[in-house]
Amino acid sequence: MDNTLLGWIVRIVIGLIGGLLADSLVKGIELPTIGKILVGIIGGVLFGWLFGDLLFASSAPAGSITWWLVNILASMLGAIIILWIIKALRRA
Repeated sequence: MDNTLLGWIVRIVIGLIGGLLADSLVKGIELPTIGKILVGIIGGVLFGWLFGDLLFASSAPAGSITWWLVNILASMLGAIIILWIIKALRRA
């Protein structure tokens, strides 16, 4: 996706999906729903862009099933990393 408004909206939606999936996988963190959404969006925007666009999905046509799956997985990975960081900071 490009850096147009539509591209950013799609990245946010992908981040939301990735964040909700990551929250279901990482246990021991109690965040309100808005916190889960924000973690997902941040993970989706940062890590989805980094891993999805730069490494994996650049060869897949934008909007294809492969592109969506790779970007959702990258967003989920980013959200999991952010959740682990939050979990570690809360313990410290």
